[in-house]
Amino acid sequence: MASRAEERSPTKIEIETAVKMEEEEDDEHDSKERVLQRYFLQEWKLVKSLLDDIVSNGRVVNPNSVQKIRSIMDKYQEQGQLVEPYLESIVSPLMFIIRSKTVDLEARPDEILEIIKPISIIIYALVTVCGYKAVIKFFPHQVSDLELAVLLLEKCHSTNSVSALRQESTGEMEAKCVTLLWLSILVLVPFDISSVDTSIADDKTFGVDDLAPLVLKILGFCKDYLCSAGPMRRISGLLLSKLLTRPDMGKAFSSFFEWTHEVLSSKEDSVTNHFRLLGVMEALSAIFKTASRKVLLDVLPIVLNDVTVLSKSNAAAKSSLLRKYLIKLTQRIGLVCLPHRSPSWRYVTQTVSLSENMSTSSSQRLPPDHTVTAILQPESLDDQEDEDMDVPEILEEIIEMLLSGLRDTDTVVRWSAAKGIGRVTSRLTSVLSEEVLSSVLELFSPGEGDGSWHGGCLALAELARRGLLLPRSFPLVVPVIVKALHYDVRRGPHSVGSHVRDAAAYVCWAFGRAYSHKDMKNVLDQLAPDLLIVGSFDREVNCRRAAAAAFQENVGRQGNYPHGIDIVNIADYFSLSSRVNSYLQVAVSIAQYEGYLYPFVDELLYNKICHWDKSLRELAAEALAALVKYEPKHFANYVLEKLIPCTLSTDLCMRHGATLAAGEVVLALHQCGYVLSADSQKRMAGIVPSIEKARLYRGKGGEIMRLAVSRFIECISLSHVTLAERTERILLDTLTENLRHPNSQIQNAAVSAVKQLVQSYLVGNDKKSVDLISKHLKHLTDPNVAVRRGSALALGVLPYELLTAKWKDIILKLCSACKIEVNPEDRDAEARVNAVKGLTSVCETLTQKRASDPENDDLSLFLLIKTEVMDTLLKALDDYSVDNRGDVGSWVREAAVHGLEKCTYILCKKIGTNTEGDHNDDTSSLFDSNLATRLIGGIVKQGVEKMDKLRETAAKVLQRILYHKSVSVPHIPHREKLEEILPNKASLQWAVPAFSFPRFVQLLKLCCYSKEVMSGLVISIGGLQDSLRKASLVALLEYMREGEAKDPKEQQSRESALGDDILWILQEYKKCDRVMVPCLQTIEILFSSKIFLNLESYTLSFYAGAMDSLAIELRASKDFTKLKAGLAILGYIASVSHPISTKAFSQLLSFLGHRYPMIRKAAAEQVYLALLQNGILVTEEKMEKVIEIISESCWEADMESTKTQRLELCGLAGLDHEVVFKTRNRLATRDIAGNETTASDENASYSSLPPRSKPETNIGYGGTAKKKKGENPYPHKFLVSMSISEFIEKYTTLSNGDHVEDDQVSLAGRIMSRRSSSSKLFFYDLHKCGSRVQVTVDARVHANVKHGDIVGVTGFPGKTKRGELSIFPRSFTVLSHCLHMLQKPGPDDLGPNWVPGKPRTPETYILKDQEIRYRHRYLDLMLNDEVCQIFMTKTKIIKYIRRYLDDLDFLEVETPMMNMIAGGAAARRFATHHNDMNMKMFMRITPELYLKQLVVGGFERVYEIGKQFRNEGIDLTHNPEFTTCEFYMAFADYNDLMEMSEKLLSGMVKELTGGYKIKYHANGYDKEPIEIDFTPPFRRIDMMVELDKVANLNIPKDLASWEANRYLIDACERFDVTCPPPKTTARLLEKLCNAYTELNDPVEQRQRFADQLKDRRYGDDEAMAMDETFCTALEYGLPPTGGWRMGIDRLVMLLTDSQNIKEVLLFPTMKPGQDEPAALRQVEPNISIIHTP
Repeated sequence: MASRAEERSPTKIEIETAVKMEEEEDDEHDSKERVLQRYFLQEWKLVKSLLDDIVSNGRVVNPNSVQKIRSIMDKYQEQGQLVEPYLESIVSPLMFIIRSKTVDLEARPDEILEIIKPISIIIYALVTVCGYKAVIKFFPHQVSDLELAVLLLEKCHSTNSVSALRQESTGEMEAKCVTLLWLSILVLVPFDISSVDTSIADDKTFGVDDLAPLVLKILGFCKDYLCSAGPMRRISGLLLSKLLTRPDMGKAFSSFFEWTHEVLSSKEDSVTNHFRLLGVMEALSAIFKTASRKVLLDVLPIVLNDVTVLSKSNAAAKSSLLRKYLIKLTQRIGLVCLPHRSPSWRYVTQTVSLSENMSTSSSQRLPPDHTVTAILQPESLDDQEDEDMDVPEILEEIIEMLLSGLRDTDTVVRWSAAKGIGRVTSRLTSVLSEEVLSSVLELFSPGEGDGSWHGGCLALAELARRGLLLPRSFPLVVPVIVKALHYDVRRGPHSVGSHVRDAAAYVCWAFGRAYSHKDMKNVLDQLAPDLLIVGSFDREVNCRRAAAAAFQENVGRQGNYPHGIDIVNIADYFSLSSRVNSYLQVAVSIAQYEGYLYPFVDELLYNKICHWDKSLRELAAEALAALVKYEPKHFANYVLEKLIPCTLSTDLCMRHGATLAAGEVVLALHQCGYVLSADSQKRMAGIVPSIEKARLYRGKGGEIMRLAVSRFIECISLSHVTLAERTERILLDTLTENLRHPNSQIQNAAVSAVKQLVQSYLVGNDKKSVDLISKHLKHLTDPNVAVRRGSALALGVLPYELLTAKWKDIILKLCSACKIEVNPEDRDAEARVNAVKGLTSVCETLTQKRASDPENDDLSLFLLIKTEVMDTLLKALDDYSVDNRGDVGSWVREAAVHGLEKCTYILCKKIGTNTEGDHNDDTSSLFDSNLATRLIGGIVKQGVEKMDKLRETAAKVLQRILYHKSVSVPHIPHREKLEEILPNKASLQWAVPAFSFPRFVQLLKLCCYSKEVMSGLVISIGGLQDSLRKASLVALLEYMREGEAKDPKEQQSRESALGDDILWILQEYKKCDRVMVPCLQTIEILFSSKIFLNLESYTLSFYAGAMDSLAIELRASKDFTKLKAGLAILGYIASVSHPISTKAFSQLLSFLGHRYPMIRKAAAEQVYLALLQNGILVTEEKMEKVIEIISESCWEADMESTKTQRLELCGLAGLDHEVVFKTRNRLATRDIAGNETTASDENASYSSLPPRSKPETNIGYGGTAKKKKGENPYPHKFLVSMSISEFIEKYTTLSNGDHVEDDQVSLAGRIMSRRSSSSKLFFYDLHKCGSRVQVTVDARVHANVKHGDIVGVTGFPGKTKRGELSIFPRSFTVLSHCLHMLQKPGPDDLGPNWVPGKPRTPETYILKDQEIRYRHRYLDLMLNDEVCQIFMTKTKIIKYIRRYLDDLDFLEVETPMMNMIAGGAAARRFATHHNDMNMKMFMRITPELYLKQLVVGGFERVYEIGKQFRNEGIDLTHNPEFTTCEFYMAFADYNDLMEMSEKLLSGMVKELTGGYKIKYHANGYDKEPIEIDFTPPFRRIDMMVELDKVANLNIPKDLASWEANRYLIDACERFDVTCPPPKTTARLLEKLCNAYTELNDPVEQRQRFADQLKDRRYGDDEAMAMDETFCTALEYGLPPTGGWRMGIDRLVMLLTDSQNIKEVLLFPTMKPGQDEPAALRQVEPNISIIHTP
């Protein structure tokens, strides 16, 4: 017992911990600071320490502290109240610093401002989080501070922000805002401001009525800020409202209103005036809110008139923000007109005073069972008030303006108008309020648009919330709200109205909060079904959630609403997020309660099955079926009667939905046990024949009708509806036609229907069954691939009863269909996939039935499966068919893997049915070790190939075979090792190459699987995907090195086995380039990794086998990749010191006479490397001569020119020239005999190829010598003191022969030419980025320097006697060797220095071949100075554009490169795939839609310079990847854009060229260039008018019409303008200008998207897809916006006189080249290179 007591007694540590926790969590007794820290600003300790540092130093010492505090505050943007308890601790000391520093502002203005600005950033961050009202309470407000604040504002006013980015702000804007806020409380001092102004203390001329200078300064600053776009505009309005409403500011008040009248009356149409209008409207709104009614009545008529005129102007039409301010000011004018009063007629739900409640007599107290009651004054009092009320005449005009605001196209304007209606109505009499209500209800008339309905709902909500909508008006209001809840107006292929439905739900929510439960009870009974209909069935999730929230609010207020709590729990926020869940779970659960079933059914029946959204129709049909269980009779007698006629409706949506719904309802009735009457069954059976008769499969929507009909047939088949024989035939024919359809969805739906139809109606009818099977067997060989696809699937779903008659023919025919078709035109991967699936299904159906039928236990079926089916499926694993979609054979292989798994189970189950221990039965041979080995080997091969999905499938199938619970698969070789490699875990990531390859590569140890593993592995190692190549190669190399680490003998064993496997692959896949090319690349990589380089017997055998294969594979091959890999292998073999290398060397020499120059060059490189490493190939005395011939000969030149070298090489190597080159000569002769026009040497097609590369010459020896001496031939660093261009600029003034030996200079560059004046004096040209300087060097200083080397020179500057500026080196270091020959400039290859705007001279280029220049841009830049200048000019152009836009306060942004919807322009898209999210994505076409969304969000000027991607053709002006600049500017139109374009382009040309005129070879370099003049102003033309004028056209005005499209097609044909189909209007006009006044009408935008979708359906794959996110953003309001887009690359082409867009792209898109360097086409084993000294 003692021990137990000790165990239970707490330890000392536990007691201390508990006490500590109790102390920490004792909120009641803790200090205020600790409690605040625990529950409010959690980072207070950090903030306090930063603030203490600032306060103690009197300034911000570390700028990062400001960023830290601001980032912390930003976290509380949504919960500013959590920061408010700390405001005094933060604001007071910071404002004290500002105030104290401002005292010395005049003495040290710049220094003081630098102190104040970072502090202002912190204070302004608090203003944005907590609001200005909470912050300014802690500002100092002494009278003497007024002059200080004005002085500070004066100094800040002259500063400008250095950046528009908030993160980069240095505090200029924040200082202005904080100072204006400080002034807003200082101007409230209770003294005359003139008495505070010390500047007029001794001024005798200052009059009583004069305005103090302080006031004038404040007014001046505020007027300036009212014209700005920043937050100072709003704060200035606040300051003016405080200043001008002072009693002593009468003159200033009048003066300011005169100024506002001038601004509001101005007709100026500019961006500046637009911002001025916004500022004035904000200021007036603030003043009308603050000033007394008496003061405002004098100016009210003038202001109202200005507002009325302005509201009808173009400026208001363009700006939603301006219209919002107009409405806001209008409502405040209305409030000024009406005296403040609390109307007695207003609906009040409770007494607001606690004392009144307590003093209420017992007779008047609230009933005990109700806490809230409505209080209404007697109607007689209302009438008395109506008579006493004096209503101004202008009130009607004000209310009319507010009502018109409810119709506005912009939501923010409607919302402001709704609030205005509520506020103004609160001061009206009951009679007038009823009139207002009537006017609001008129907005819901059928002729009004969706904006009016939305505005009306908002107004009703405001009236209800304020108690201005009396219960007696419910009979008028509630029906309108019900209509609004279901508002959905079709617009083209879509509809509008979600915002109306959302607002209607808000009204219902407001009703619940505003009215007593007694008054709402009957209303809720009317609204509840409609709210729940919207909550369950609305298409938009926000509407569903809004309706559910409104229902929840009303139920909560009612307290005991029937089933209310249960429904609220069902229809919660999260359950409604999924549309499928809402339809099939939430709605079905709610329908069980009384009063909801029939409304739900009617909604689905009348509104949802005919919805424009196909997915919604399908859901509605399923939902109807799910509701059948509650009232089957109603559905049978009423719903079906309504649906059947609709199946023949002329409206596609209606007939599609009705057909689906009819089928689903019939099936649901059958499942409920309800039997349809004979008449109903007859009518249901006649639906499909009627559709056939009406030919409703044709034309628009035929495909979705086929889907619906297939599902309908499936449903009635499952329901066993009675069918006549003729009807059965029609249904079967319909499904047969659907099986022939090329759409896979239709085929799959038809297959499901065939399965049920045959099972229900054809089983037992032998004749029909045989005819059906014969038909499908015949179709398996039909030329139409769609027919073959459908028939293969159909055979797979037929029941056992039909299959058993001709099962052998079926299996054999399907086996034949699985094979690749002999005729290439008949090949179809999908047909073979379906054949594999059908074959597997047939086997399963036949064997499952026989397993349950002992009398039919015939082994012939199982033997056929083993011999034919398994063999067919194993052969299907070798289906590597490829088409323009990629590796389509992988679909067949994947289906075959699944089929092998299922057939394996079939055979093994049959074996398992034998009695235990009976091994002599014939069934034991059904699955033997040979079959098991082939099975596992075939699947394992797929596990190491390049398709991620296929690898994962193969691995999981192997897991299931190894660990199947009910079926034991016998005879698997090395099962234990397989189980070790493939453990029984479900979460393994087999699709990840880095995980799967290291596991599968272990199977190379098992000889029965190694060949299959290696044959799959070489495919991955030689693949195109870098990550896959890396993972597979690393796995193989680690496997090989693992053997070396264990034991050298193990290493040799693994190498020997690997060599045997590779030789098997070389023999097995002879002349199959799909395998041979990656296999040769793999061998090359293994050699480079020092595998197979030891001289063991197995290695020599491998060499011999590899060379034999290469002799066959490389003969007559035209595959550059294959040839280069083969040459590399021969080079490695020729490098080993063994007699076998002589044979490889001889083969290499033969390729020096190859017809392709690139191959001759590659062979020369391999010969050179072999000679360096193998001394037995040539005798020592001949080695130097051989290397000289190899290195100095131009092997890419004409073949005849190197004949002498080849003969000499053979002689020096001791080889017979005739033997070495007999094969080459024979091939050349055969080529000439076969086609006289074909040259044996392809140098003719490479005539312009420079001798640009050569093997490493004496540099190899130099590098080796350095290494032997312990020197690094590639130094890591060289200190450069100046660039070559700086050197030339500094010393170009030297006189001839002058040397400045006291100046030591270090230059670096590339040696591009070499000259000598004697054996001891050399001259080098040192080049870098178009600059050149001569290096005059003594032969003793330099060593082994070659053309193209990068060198570092340290010496002194000077000029030679001939005047050549030079550097005379004291040291000369080779920094990097050039291992290739560079073409040297000829006498005509040195053109004049090119500058932008001048004509180019490509004829002077050293490297002229365009193909080489574009593919190897580094050579182009290295050799052609003009090209360097072009790309530097491109950079200058981009910098200029960026600087120009930044100066206009544009904000540069970055938007996504990959999108789920690629929109914004009409163009083809590049598609990609996001693996983690398993989502298809598209590379962007343009950032337009994202940039417009930023404008909606408040970034009024945004731009982006970036890459766009369009999957289109490549020509002189088009590249799939290109650069554009695109900007959007709020409150601007195309006129502003034209002005900006003019300034931008003319200024750019001026800066680049020094003038406005440039030269451009518009007609080719062989013609004279034209002159283009950019001198402003540019000529303005109307595009359509000018097109009509120049081309003598008369294009119809409605470009969306068919007539306009037809007219443009005819015009293109008339002028011989080619437009490839589809010839949509957008494509015909696509080349026109790209600057627009952007569309900001969300309804019109949605319609235009719909028109684009129509173009897409007609074949225009460039048409844009519907971007719902962008349309939603527009619904929040896009201000009038100008959009501008320019292609940077084409502009650079123009300014650099370039004819081809590839000239201005560093790395343009090119077709795959066969001559790519090997390093670019393989993965090297060393992933990273580490340099060590």
